[in-house]
Amino acid sequence: MIVAPPIEIRFARRSATRGLLLWPLPANGYQLQETAALGASWLPALASDVPVGHFHTVEIDLTSSSRFFRLQSTR
Repeated sequence: MIVAPPIEIRFARRSATRGLLLWPLPANGYQLQETAALGASWLPALASDVPVGHFHTVEIDLTSSSRFFRLQSTR
């Protein structure tokens, strides 16, 4: 059995109010999920990812309340 290494989500600040989540292409079969509190239910992220260069990217608002993100396998 071959086990792939985990996919790492990176964060980049674009401005004081905007951030960018990035993870490498191709990472097919994963869904970005978010939750407001650890221990709460995870839901699909509201924003869709956009391929840019060698990465999936999602722009997020940094002025809203705290949120946590993860990639969940859809396979």
